[in-house]
Amino acid sequence: MVSVSMSRWHSLHACQGRNVPCSPLSPMLPLLWRVLETGNGHHGETGSETTWHSWGELWHCRPTGPREELTATDTEDSSLNYGVVVDCGSSGSRVFVYFWPPHNGNPHDLLDIRQMRDRSSRPVVKKIKPVLPERQQAAILEDLVTNVPLEFDFLFSKSHAEVISGKQEGVYAWIGINFVLGRFDHEDEEDAVVTVALGDQGKPLVRKRTVGILDMGGASLQIAYEVPDSGAISSPQQQDEAAKSLLAEFNLGCDVQHTGHLYRVYVNTFLGFGGNFARQRYEEHVLNQTYVHNRLHNQQTGLSPKMPFLDPCLPVGLEDTVVRGGQTLYIRGRGDWQACAKLLQPLLTGSNGSHVSLVETYKAPIDFSNSEFYGFSEFFYCTEDVLRLGGQYSAPTFTSAAQEYCRQRWEVLTQRFRGGLYSAHADQHRLKYQCFKSAWMYQVLHEGFQFPVDYPSLRTAQLVYDREGQWTLGAILYKTRFLPLRDLRQESIRQAHPSWLRLSFVYNHYLFFACILVVALAIVLYLLRLRRIHRRQLRLAQHTLLWLDKVVVPLGQGSVP
Repeated sequence: MVSVSMSRWHSLHACQGRNVPCSPLSPMLPLLWRVLETGNGHHGETGSETTWHSWGELWHCRPTGPREELTATDTEDSSLNYGVVVDCGSSGSRVFVYFWPPHNGNPHDLLDIRQMRDRSSRPVVKKIKPVLPERQQAAILEDLVTNVPLEFDFLFSKSHAEVISGKQEGVYAWIGINFVLGRFDHEDEEDAVVTVALGDQGKPLVRKRTVGILDMGGASLQIAYEVPDSGAISSPQQQDEAAKSLLAEFNLGCDVQHTGHLYRVYVNTFLGFGGNFARQRYEEHVLNQTYVHNRLHNQQTGLSPKMPFLDPCLPVGLEDTVVRGGQTLYIRGRGDWQACAKLLQPLLTGSNGSHVSLVETYKAPIDFSNSEFYGFSEFFYCTEDVLRLGGQYSAPTFTSAAQEYCRQRWEVLTQRFRGGLYSAHADQHRLKYQCFKSAWMYQVLHEGFQFPVDYPSLRTAQLVYDREGQWTLGAILYKTRFLPLRDLRQESIRQAHPSWLRLSFVYNHYLFFACILVVALAIVLYLLRLRRIHRRQLRLAQHTLLWLDKVVVPLGQGSVP
């Protein structure tokens, strides 16, 4: 299950003396812990709920590119927005907190989302192991969807809480690692570019080349990479199959009209092809084949410690047993890396019918002359923990080092281990199965995925710029892709208001003077009219007096005796 919530926190302070900031999220923690305790989701190892395994610890080979300052988050900055992603899995649940400043106003740029860090500059992550039974999980999820929008100021919809498929998680992981590497920043023209066919949506687009990812965990294997040319899918049948189940097309831009961030990604998950599960399949295959061989040739190979099966995939002299269904096979390592690789070929094709064929499964074509891949988890462990070849991958160098390791006696390897000659992450399990896993990795890469032996653009890694490329980062990037529209609209309004104010001021200025002019003219006209009226009254008064002098006075004179 993935839960994505977003909010703006205006004031954050230290909480009860801890190193984690307080916020409006704090009242929500009890509800989050209830979600964390559900203990199920996409982390299963079967069906569509396959997990993409750990992306973390140390990357020995760091390429040039954008690097985020790993400093404490300024929680006093009221302009920051925050998002919470709850990753609920079968082995436990983790809460990731991300933040981002307001959008820069460029509609072609994504939000600058980063993981929140405490005062010690450590990522803010909380992990809790599951304690609730599965029957209560649906009720918890429903309670979360109902109550979060009612009780908290988060941008939260029902689609933000869901059980994601392996395909979704692969897409999110691909988004997250390319975002960390700065491959969505199309303004830098110095990096390698690729031509992307947009189909009916416009002419081909030339933009920065993205990277593909390979991740081999303990039980499953995943691959995800961009397919720039839709015409690379040759037949209509393949195209229909890929479009339905293996291809994901999405737009990370805030405006669907902008095709600069339209991506078409091939994503596939292969259950049973992880390093540990492959070893189990290999042991079952060897046990069955040995017992069949013994019956046909009346032999006792592997039935006792004195007549062990000589396993080419284990170091020389290492003794072990395989027990399946009441049958026991005694094995002893003989350290033949090439023979081991040959024995692993049937596992790639799923010959026993219980697994898909890695060789025959449809894979979108890869332009190996213009592509770049990063290998995580077992790809890194196989190259770095013992062989110390993490970083830039070279098939000939890796093969030579793997063969040399397999040829060593087990006593020599354990002595070197105790002497600290291997990585601090190496353990007895790594020493024991390094020969097998290196051969399996090689077969998967070059026989299963058909990578050329001289392919120069594969790196094995864990942390990228000291950051984990978690799928949760890709999830929140995808869920918040439309949020820049809000900032862009606000910026447009801010830009429009000064112009309107200037226009209004100029317009009102002229209107004010026009009004004054009209009033002044009215006053002048009124005064002129009063003057005319006054003159008319004066003339009338003069005529009246003259008439009185001529008429009234004589009459008065005639009445005197």
